[in-house]
Amino acid sequence: MERVDHGSPEARRATSGQLLFALRVVALALVLFASLRLVAAVADALFPLSQPGPSQAPIDESGTAPAWLLVCFLYALVLAYPIVRARWSGWRLVAAIFLVFYGIVSVLTWIEVAVFMAHVVPDGLVARTLAFDALGAAVIAPLAALLFGKLRALRRPDEENRRLVIPVPGWAWRLAVIAVSYVFLYSLFGALVAWRAPAVREYYAELAMPSPSNIMLLQVVRAMIWVAIALPVIRMMKGPWWQTSLAVGLLFAVLMNAGLLVPNPLMPEAVRMTHLVETATSNFIFGFFMAWLLLRPWARAVALSHAGSTASVAAG
Repeated sequence: MERVDHGSPEARRATSGQLLFALRVVALALVLFASLRLVAAVADALFPLSQPGPSQAPIDESGTAPAWLLVCFLYALVLAYPIVRARWSGWRLVAAIFLVFYGIVSVLTWIEVAVFMAHVVPDGLVARTLAFDALGAAVIAPLAALLFGKLRALRRPDEENRRLVIPVPGWAWRLAVIAVSYVFLYSLFGALVAWRAPAVREYYAELAMPSPSNIMLLQVVRAMIWVAIALPVIRMMKGPWWQTSLAVGLLFAVLMNAGLLVPNPLMPEAVRMTHLVETATSNFIFGFFMAWLLLRPWARAVALSHAGSTASVAAG
């Protein structure tokens, strides 16, 4: 067996590259933490909120800083890999980071809050959060690109990118499959995980829930928003299909659900942890499946091209 020389220049470069990546992840986590806390402080100062109900007590979020640090580290981990593996740079990469972060952490999350928890959240919280989260994402996206050395648009050799080059009929049936699969996973994990927990049943029994048909219609709309968020990630990443699928699955699972690790006055801990298990698992499966489905034509073409090249070499 060939021994690896850990003192060789190649090994030292690999080690320094891994160390640099780890430092950038930590730096991005701190940027996320500082940006989100600053934006939250500005929002609280300009538009203070109180608990709904007769008491109108102010919302107390003291003591959540350690949990938010952990959440920001998880955010940084799942954002870092697509950024490193992106063929994009400059404004296109910044726009993609903004769309992914704001779309998942804020838009998709607070759509459900507005629908399912309208009688629990303070008046104006959803609109305030959507507005200030957009500001936070606008700060975070260019700083993330800067930390990984991709803020400036780099000229790269022209290379054909055939990812997501799919005929219209192919898009039609794939979007239909994606919508059905999301509703199926949402319903399946809701039944198998969430609704088996007494704390969840008790919590939602006190809320005015939409009709089942309206809930399913909402999830179809959310499935299409998930697609819109995933498309730039799928298009911009380099590497084999499974790396992109893994990255999309982790983005969907972590950005959507890591915030449930932070205590909040609107949802008891037992409910939060149940939803964390439920939606992190289903979102990961959904994201991985969606990326695989949309990358299949490209992956088949790459495999056929490699097979043809191998056959040509063997024949020669």
